Amino acid sequence: MSTTLHPATPEMNRDDAAEILQKHKIHHAVVEFKVSGKFAGLLSSWDIARECALDAKVIKIENVVWHSY
Repeated sequence: MSTTLHPATPEMNRDDAAEILQKHKIHHAVVEFKVSGKFAGLLSSWDIARECALDAKVIKIENVVWHSY
């Protein structure tokens, strides 16, 4: 376990926050306010995954071309 914190900020978008987690190979990050440096919350890789899933587009079955071989 590492004792070094790699904080995110509430103003960051999802991709920037995910980059912090990926760059430092961590699964959780402290979220702190940029100006005051005070604790704002925690961010996990599951939060990133959930947001990505909510943004995923569903393919309409009518638009799928089926091939039989």
